[in-house]
Amino acid sequence: MSRPVDLVVGLVDGLGGGTEQHVLALCQGLPGRGFDPAVVCVVDHEFLGTRPFPCETVALTRGTRFLWRRQAVTGLARRWRARRPAAAVAYFDNAQFAAVRAAGATDSGPVLSARRNMGTERGSDRLVRRTNGGVARFVCNSEAVREAAIRAEDLPRERTVVLYNGIRTSPAPAEGWRPRHGVPADAPVVVCVSGMRPVKGVDAFVRAFALAARAVPGARAVLVGDGPGRPALEALVERLGLRERVHFDGWREDVRGLLAECQVAALASLSEGFSNALLEYMAAGLPSVVTRVGGNAEALRDGEDGILVEPGDGEALAAALTRLLQDGPLRLRMGQSAARRARERFDRDVMLDGMARILEEAIASCPR
Repeated sequence: MSRPVDLVVGLVDGLGGGTEQHVLALCQGLPGRGFDPAVVCVVDHEFLGTRPFPCETVALTRGTRFLWRRQAVTGLARRWRARRPAAAVAYFDNAQFAAVRAAGATDSGPVLSARRNMGTERGSDRLVRRTNGGVARFVCNSEAVREAAIRAEDLPRERTVVLYNGIRTSPAPAEGWRPRHGVPADAPVVVCVSGMRPVKGVDAFVRAFALAARAVPGARAVLVGDGPGRPALEALVERLGLRERVHFDGWREDVRGLLAECQVAALASLSEGFSNALLEYMAAGLPSVVTRVGGNAEALRDGEDGILVEPGDGEALAAALTRLLQDGPLRLRMGQSAARRARERFDRDVMLDGMARILEEAIASCPR
């Protein structure tokens, strides 16, 4: 019999983020591993009503923006008295606070809490931090995130565990992006899949590509993603005279068909937990140039699957891009190595099996 598990999230903006994709994967994969997942949003958002996850979805604090804590805890406790979940997984501050407090008031299973970034997006709310004592396991998506969380929050190491992100690693056919945009078949294309906000460093990538484009006149770049920084990036591309060579492709739910038409991939982030975009690059057999932040060095082996550069070093980023754009055999070798590593370590089924084991262990060690 499947055991109920609630995935407790805060504000849900869509399926574009890594956390949303991770929760979606759990919704799709945990039912086949002995669990019955449901998504509970402690801050209401219309996304839950317009594009629901493939399981039960519940918004607990509809219309109570300024009273979310009391409403979320009360609503979650009421739900758990009826559902009696075997465990709950909370994503970020709002969800952890509500889940731990509700679990303390009900006969529910253990609360696990996700740590999915280097702390740049975590709050400093003391009330939330006090709930760390009620968390059975802190599930971190890289060793770098784990160490950062232990240092910043003084978490007990024995209650932390690493679970890398998982993606679909099966190859996808080219989708015809090049002919749609008038890009010649022999033009090397660099892709950057990223949200367009300062911490992602997309402006640094654009400047580095401008330098690389001088050495490789036929090269093109495509930016996949969206965000508040897009107008500034479009203006930057215009100032650098790259309007015909840099393409803005907007947000995509699935990038695999586009990646199949690219030769090199890049990320210039100033901070990362564990990048799904990087895993997508590797699975597509693309050599990547990425900054040495967060879990990037755990995913990509420098010199084997791609090239690591220091964050903020625009010259190194440009030099690495130029090298890969000019050296076809190197691209092929690194790309093949990256694809093998993605299949072996970062396939979605590997992640789902790992999450099932973590839930089993937490439930067994925290009997009701």
